[in-house]
Amino acid sequence: MGREFVVVIVAILWFLSISSGCLAKEDSSSTAIAFVDKICNDATYKNLCLDTLVPYADRIGGVAKKATRLAITRTVEEVQSMLSELNSLSNPPKYWHREVTAFVRCSETISRAGVDLFSALEVTNHLGGGDKAAKETKRLRMENNVKSVINDTQTCMDFLRNSKAGNNIINILQYNMKPIVQLATNAIDLIHHLHGGAVAVSSATAGGVGAAAAEAPK
Repeated sequence: MGREFVVVIVAILWFLSISSGCLAKEDSSSTAIAFVDKICNDATYKNLCLDTLVPYADRIGGVAKKATRLAITRTVEEVQSMLSELNSLSNPPKYWHREVTAFVRCSETISRAGVDLFSALEVTNHLGGGDKAAKETKRLRMENNVKSVINDTQTCMDFLRNSKAGNNIINILQYNMKPIVQLATNAIDLIHHLHGGAVAVSSATAGGVGAAAAEAPK
């Protein structure tokens, strides 16, 4: 009887230890998601921001710089996708020479956008050094690098319109440029958080975030 009692006690203690570990993990995850929700509140495209960052909330871990890096990286991926599309459009012989020329010029412009984004990512690796003024200068450099991406997409569309490309092509590329502009805009919004440091979030604010994330566009 005494042995059975000990076995039961050990089993209960083991169950409690596992349960407490799971609860701690859930609480940590809820806090991480709440942080993402809070910084995305200031994003121009909140649902897109949530869709971009919530899957990596635990990796972000309440650090604004990590959230910003992920936002910029996601913009880089969209730029690379756009470049692939422009390169494929430059090859088929079914387009007029002036259209192909516009595709090439547009591709060169978007490539510069990619370089600017990588420059912004590089700056995030050196935000800790220097005084307050130096840090603000770095933050502004990041912001300007990402802003140039938005300008480059507009320049690209201007090339296409001036080449008198078909409306169908212009509409398709304009539609596909939209995610770049939206992601870059959100990245700029997140860069603003770097000025004030990390955003404090308590686990109590985590409620209801999951539902908001579920609304994010896929």
